[in-house]
Amino acid sequence: MKTTPALRLLAATATTALAVGLAAPGTAQDLSPRAQDSLDDFGSCLATTKRADILFVLDESGSLSGQGATAPTDPEHVRVEATRDLVRQFQTLAEDLDADINVKLAGFGQHYRSDPAVYGGWTSVQGGVEKLSSQIDGFRDRANDGYTTYGAAFDGMLQEFARHSDAGACKATLFFTDGMLTVEGPPEADAAARAAVCAEGSPVGMLRRADIRLFSVGLIPTDSDTPEELLRNISEEDSCVPGTTANGAFFNAGTDAAALFSAFRNIIPAPGSAGATQGIHEPFPFVLDDTVAPVRISAQPTSRFDAATITPVLTAPDGQTLDLVPGEHQLGDTTVTVTGVDSLPGMFDGTMTLNNGGTWAGRWQLGYRVDGDAPGDYAASVQISPGLHLRVAELAEGGHTGLASTDQLHVSLLRATGEQAVLAGTADLTAVLTSPDGTETVLGAPQSIAGGTAVVPLDAVDRPLTGELTLRADITTQGADDAPGTPLTPIQVTHGITVTPVNMPRIPGEINVDLEERDTTFTIPVSGPGAVWIEEGELAGGDSLLPAGVDSLQLSSPHNSAATALELAEGESGELEVTVSTPALADGPVSLLPTLHLISEEGDTDEAVSVPLNGSMRAPVSAPVFGLALGLALLLALLIPLGLLYLLKYLTGTIPRNPGLHALAVPVQTEDGRLLRTDIGGDFRVTYDEIINSTPRLVHNGRSLTAAGRPLQVALGWNPFGPARVSLPGAAVTDLGDTTLPLAVHNHWYAEATPGAADHGHVILLVDEFITRDKLDALASEIAAEGPDRLRRALDLTDEEPPAPDTPTTPTTATGEGWGDPSPTRDTGWGPDTGQAPGWGPPTGHTP
Repeated sequence: MKTTPALRLLAATATTALAVGLAAPGTAQDLSPRAQDSLDDFGSCLATTKRADILFVLDESGSLSGQGATAPTDPEHVRVEATRDLVRQFQTLAEDLDADINVKLAGFGQHYRSDPAVYGGWTSVQGGVEKLSSQIDGFRDRANDGYTTYGAAFDGMLQEFARHSDAGACKATLFFTDGMLTVEGPPEADAAARAAVCAEGSPVGMLRRADIRLFSVGLIPTDSDTPEELLRNISEEDSCVPGTTANGAFFNAGTDAAALFSAFRNIIPAPGSAGATQGIHEPFPFVLDDTVAPVRISAQPTSRFDAATITPVLTAPDGQTLDLVPGEHQLGDTTVTVTGVDSLPGMFDGTMTLNNGGTWAGRWQLGYRVDGDAPGDYAASVQISPGLHLRVAELAEGGHTGLASTDQLHVSLLRATGEQAVLAGTADLTAVLTSPDGTETVLGAPQSIAGGTAVVPLDAVDRPLTGELTLRADITTQGADDAPGTPLTPIQVTHGITVTPVNMPRIPGEINVDLEERDTTFTIPVSGPGAVWIEEGELAGGDSLLPAGVDSLQLSSPHNSAATALELAEGESGELEVTVSTPALADGPVSLLPTLHLISEEGDTDEAVSVPLNGSMRAPVSAPVFGLALGLALLLALLIPLGLLYLLKYLTGTIPRNPGLHALAVPVQTEDGRLLRTDIGGDFRVTYDEIINSTPRLVHNGRSLTAAGRPLQVALGWNPFGPARVSLPGAAVTDLGDTTLPLAVHNHWYAEATPGAADHGHVILLVDEFITRDKLDALASEIAAEGPDRLRRALDLTDEEPPAPDTPTTPTTATGEGWGDPSPTRDTGWGPDTGQAPGWGPPTGHTP
């Protein structure tokens, strides 16, 4: 996603009449055009997908605390409170947009570090900063590394996103450092490492191709050997890793750590805002009209003042002033609510609301009252109607991204509440469709959306075209008296779409797929008229992005030529089956451009279209060393006592601790062959927020765990050669048709009968913490389809008398450690009877 030259030109043309005498909109820090575009694009992505994963990677080198000969760059640990503040700001943004924003903490010095036990896992900001408070505080004591190895940090970023992010989420990193890139070795090694950062094949290029935005913040030392130029190149310059497009921004915090508050906040998208960094004795003016309420205001000094010498002040159009101290205040017809930050005197956040029937139209000012003439700067920001956004009716809530050139897009300007916004000032809407090769198609002339709605035609497209549709509203508040209105940062939204002539098939504008198996089959939705096929073959090189160690992917399909094309009539829908194969799996992002061919309804035109395919590849979690240990045991079976075989089985027979687990018990019943939820009604379904964001990560010892209140235990079974299993309490049948689960319980489920009931029970899900939304949806569909059978079989078990356990189970201590309790279930730890001689062959219904 990027702000295109055509959009900037259209926006400039649309606002030429307003340009004279107006201050240009900006963020709290003056940014390059590329940096501002990157921030706008990040905001556009969030407004469109309402999902983001943001990784904070903070320097942990000794220069922060003054190790060695240098003075400490952050002696008061401002980076810690600035990080805490940034998480709070993302929480506010998530509330404004009703978005799902997850953050993860990591550190780097000589190496990249992100152990969840130390730094915490991926955490939703909706629950507040308190969930990460202790992990954030931990950065106070981590400032002792001797090197700042950028390359290790960038490699770590790629791996982190590959392990977690699903393809549809916006992705960004905050990379903070106070020092130049250094590595272990002689000075020549530093120079080589710095050159390698922007060389071909660098992880910086891979981050860009994976659309992971790299926002960097530098606490710049005063000596000549500063990282400013390198950090700016990494984030903003295309010349760093030629052939890639920079998609980040660099923020210079200067030499005073107090500026980290404003520098960190700069990565927060703030559409519909104006801001500046200026002298502490200069007021920041802005003009409001009565249609932009509420308004959010904030300011942060970029150097430290004594609390008794600095006071933020708001001045109304009639000259009345208000000291912005914490609390709720009245200023004319305006209610102002203020919060402060104890760790930085003078810093505040405020919300202005217009009282019913009142007016606040006119020129306002933010500023500071400072004792004496002490120098300094501050960053100020004003945002109108937070959460203001554009909505395209045809593309909202999972709408089809395959469109015909005869279609029209109905665009609305909405407030955070969903109410249509009607503005007194100007709001000029522009629309541009950008193809993968950078070609731009302007869709209609700029038009006003100040009335709340606009219609964008697609008839400028005369051939099949895939690309990113960017809609941008440039807003200027209405002027008052002799004060012109204030121009604001754009409100922007971006959708991947495909537009085709009316006689050709419609296909989606982008494909999101996660590759977790060597052969991954998925389908592409298509609607008629006409036919569609996809080119088979190897995908590698060029604009393709693959994880390290994977050189190419092979694409195949039963619809691989004009002769085998998927044919559809007008109004008919179908699915194009595609298989992506890889010789090996590795963790890393995937970005490809497969070529689809669209054949017209008449059969006389065959047009090739490249459709972006994005996602992640994940290597399977390493299995326990059971296989290796068992092989050794078999070779030495005649020499090793049987007890040692059991010991090996015990040592390897554990439930994997990573990835982490989330569990949910859902009350259900069967009715006419359907599985219904009895808590919320309707057919069975489960949401990502319900199981990942609303349940705790399970803590267990590998031998037993409590999942949604149910005790699950490892059962070894009599056979020393058979696999250990996980026994279940009560009458239960698993997704695989067994009464036990495999040790890797992740992404499995089972149906549990309610004793005495004819058709009631529970479905218990156990999913790994990195599950994608698409995979969870597939799991829920599987449960809806297979759940009635599993629940019926579990209910049948309640009529049977469970036999006493007849297998050696692992004894346990009072703390839950050790060998485990005897299983309370009817299962023996083997699964159902196989009809085979004991000890040979797997139990039926599952693969060990």
